[in-house]
Amino acid sequence: MGISRTMKYATTHRFFTVVLILTTFTLAAALLIGCGKSGMPSPRKNLETFTIAAHTLSAMGDCVVAKGTASGAVKNIDHIVLEVSPIQSYDDCPGCPFTPRESGEFSVADIQLDPQNGQFMFSYCPSVQAPMYRWRLVGKNVFRGLPYATTTPQIMVVPQQ
Repeated sequence: MGISRTMKYATTHRFFTVVLILTTFTLAAALLIGCGKSGMPSPRKNLETFTIAAHTLSAMGDCVVAKGTASGAVKNIDHIVLEVSPIQSYDDCPGCPFTPRESGEFSVADIQLDPQNGQFMFSYCPSVQAPMYRWRLVGKNVFRGLPYATTTPQIMVVPQQ
């Protein structure tokens, strides 16, 4: 009788040991493999972004008028920022990175955006008058995680009156 009791104990012990080992390997495999893509869901960048092209800045009295064309997911434009920095000449640190001194933020309604062709236009009056301005446009998406549509900084010369 003592032998069979010992055998039952040994068999039960082996059974639970095997179950424990299999459970441990299964959990380890699930953790290593995962259940698909990890991380927070995000919008599809190629379908949800837009770009700004054919942009110009021209003088109109003491103000400037910005025009441009957005392409791509134009419906996702939240607002556009005009960044300006007054300069006195082309020699004002031409190799320096663009550092805007002031900016104006314009909503979709403010920029008169045409959703059919992506054209927009708005005016801005800089607080500092200058003979030239370095400037760029920055389009911000309704999806905050997506990159901005930023144009290359340019120089606009104010015509002499």
